[in-house]
Amino acid sequence: MYEEIGVDASGGCAGDYAIGTGESYSIRDFLDAAFGLFGLGWEPFVEIDPTYFRPTEVEFSQAEPARAIAELGWKPEVTFKALVAEMVEGDLAEVGLTVGEARNFPG
Repeated sequence: MYEEIGVDASGGCAGDYAIGTGESYSIRDFLDAAFGLFGLGWEPFVEIDPTYFRPTEVEFSQAEPARAIAELGWKPEVTFKALVAEMVEGDLAEVGLTVGEARNFPG
């Protein structure tokens, strides 16, 4: 998870900075975190179909934030699990539910 930005600070040099945690997570890690909010394993709900794998997909991508930390004083403020929870909460809010309500949703 990362984003690159260019910064031109007054009196400083413009440059590219990798903004990210320096951590790397898989789709399975994401699924574990999202379904874990409900005390569920994801395997009964998700089907993996290799037909849809992209042959040119980047196998590994990870930001190296050392320069942004050193030169900008930047640091990550949101953990991976907190970000996943925020995403799930946002999706649930769109249908008028909270995580607590969704946990008790019949179905």
